[in-house]
Amino acid sequence: VYGTAEGNPSLRVGTYTKLSGLGDRFSNTYYIVRTCHRFDVQRGYETDFEAECAYLKISR
Repeated sequence: VYGTAEGNPSLRVGTYTKLSGLGDRFSNTYYIVRTCHRFDVQRGYETDFEAECAYLKISR
């Protein structure tokens, strides 16, 4: 998945983050594989990221 979050220096490659409120299909823990921290005059500090699903949820 790709996303943009409010600036967060702890969001970095090799860490895990939990995304929620995205429905059953996408709400999960993700492993961060790419980040770009940036500051925009209009929007402030933001972190762009790319992440891969860390755990598969299996329903039985």
